[in-house]
Amino acid sequence: MRTIFLFSLFLSALAVNAQKSNFQHGYIIIKGGDTLAGLVAWNKSRPGLGGLLYKKTESENEQKFFWDDLKEAYNSESDQMLKICTVKRHLEYIDHDYIIQLKDSVIVQAIPLTPLMEGGKLSLYLFFDNSPFYFVYDGMNMFQLVQKYRYLTRTERMFDYERGRRFEIRDEFKGLLAAYYDFSEDKRMQYILDNTLYEERSLKYLISKMNKKMP
Repeated sequence: MRTIFLFSLFLSALAVNAQKSNFQHGYIIIKGGDTLAGLVAWNKSRPGLGGLLYKKTESENEQKFFWDDLKEAYNSESDQMLKICTVKRHLEYIDHDYIIQLKDSVIVQAIPLTPLMEGGKLSLYLFFDNSPFYFVYDGMNMFQLVQKYRYLTRTERMFDYERGRRFEIRDEFKGLLAAYYDFSEDKRMQYILDNTLYEERSLKYLISKMNKKMP
């Protein structure tokens, strides 16, 4: 019995230490504009939709902040910043089995966005929720770079047998980016746009080129 009791205490200590280790120095900016410095905790790889935890000092009780409450959060130890914005978000994505999920679903919500590239004109942000979703910020507004999907019909698949595709990808985000830059007047940039994929490296390359070219 004593052994079981000691083992339980050991597990409890591990749990407390693990919880404490999640907190790291940083700050949050709440919607009212106040900056609260102290200790913050969130899932660094996937901040998600749940919000974060904050406490001023190690000994104080933690507070839960939902993303709706916040404008920005920063973890100084991992040098990770989150920009929190309320956006119109398209949820559609392709899962690991190549099935279209949440087709045509749209929601307006506050989400934490991780900066991937910050430029003088345009900046690129990431939000990960089942799949990576990318956003562009123009200094005033945050817009999603939308990619949508459509299953090919049986007839279309018969004539597409060499490529073996099950669905068509519609890069709607390219139209949004064309609102910032006239690609039709720049063949080199049009070529880059046409060959841009919906993934971090490709989007960073395109938007970095746009930042250099935009007046």
